[in-house]
Amino acid sequence: IFGADGGFEQASDGAIGSTLNMTVVADLEGDGQLALVAGNQAFDLDGNLLWDRSEDLPDFAPAVADFDGDGKGEVVGVDYASWQILMLDGDGSTLWGPDKFVGAAGGPPCVADFDGDGGPEIAAVGYKQVAMYDADGTVLWSHDISDGYYGANGCSAFDFDDDGAYELVYADNAALYVEDGVSGQALFSATDHAGISISGYPVIVDVDADGKTEIVLGSNQLADPSAWGGITVLNGIYDSWSPTRQVWNQHAWWGGNIHDDLTVPADPAMPWEEGHNSFRAGIVFDRGEPTAPGANIVATASDTCIECSAGLVRFEVAVQISNQGAVDVEEDIPVGIYAVTDEGRRELIETHLVEGGLPAGRSSAAFEVSGQFATSVGFTSLEAQVDGHEIREDLGILTQRTYLDCNADDDVARIPFGCDE
Repeated sequence: IFGADGGFEQASDGAIGSTLNMTVVADLEGDGQLALVAGNQAFDLDGNLLWDRSEDLPDFAPAVADFDGDGKGEVVGVDYASWQILMLDGDGSTLWGPDKFVGAAGGPPCVADFDGDGGPEIAAVGYKQVAMYDADGTVLWSHDISDGYYGANGCSAFDFDDDGAYELVYADNAALYVEDGVSGQALFSATDHAGISISGYPVIVDVDADGKTEIVLGSNQLADPSAWGGITVLNGIYDSWSPTRQVWNQHAWWGGNIHDDLTVPADPAMPWEEGHNSFRAGIVFDRGEPTAPGANIVATASDTCIECSAGLVRFEVAVQISNQGAVDVEEDIPVGIYAVTDEGRRELIETHLVEGGLPAGRSSAAFEVSGQFATSVGFTSLEAQVDGHEIREDLGILTQRTYLDCNADDDVARIPFGCDE
């Protein structure tokens, strides 16, 4: 055990483990005390042995979750060397197993509610097989994959379509797969991947902080010397995947082990306390309003300053437009400012051109609109409008727009003056 400064703090005698079987820090008993789960042994953070099953159980790659609904953690593990899968209670006692893993070998498991029934299931990738287990050890499904080397790949999970049932994500020697958690049916595959991995798995994270989820996948040339090696980042069509966090900091990930500012919590909330009860699974955020499957240019007004006095209305307003759709707009976007009466009479008083268009999910720089009217002329509000024949004519633009705006209802932002006179 090393301290936050990297200095050595504690060491304990223990069984010789495997490089595949990374440790997990978790509060298994719900007593506020963290345990270091090292496969078939567990230690407190002072290095004292809490329980030891190294005499009768194989070492294994662990994952933790509340599998029986008692509000405490259990440990599920897959051992690559003995081809076994098992589950222990938080005190180290056996709940089931060890059973032979479907196929052979077996990598670090991932845990999530794969079938949407409110309880967690367990997935693991092995030698030429991927399998889904229920919390009681029952095999729900398995099928062949292309992994004829080590059979030790990891897996991850995410609820991409926000339907309450997580999808399984993994890569074998030849492709990346996103599979239905209930049936194992492939929902998506990327066959331009190749590689041999020991414990490796794709992660699901918002890598560029744009509010949209990506899959990050590592590839190498060990299985195919002619293949491409490196990092691939994939995103959903129309950015339709549920949003997630911007950080995935470790192999033994459950979300509570790191803050968004990259500080490490001293007393992390366990996944079953956070409501997702998962391990090596992406944290699903509320997706908000559906994203339009095209461009959606929206006008907004902020920093509004209106003053009514001595028969005058003075105004200073910051106007901004944004593309809240899923398709980039590459052409210049005209914006017009109208003065409007209660009867609906509109007078164009100013135009502005957002040059270079707007990528999906981005906003323009704000521009200021200012001026004054006599209240006697009857203008009671301003309207900032995206595009329009009169606006283009004022700017000397002779062509019409070529992009499709999916929602014309939000093209206009209204700024009322609120003057009594």
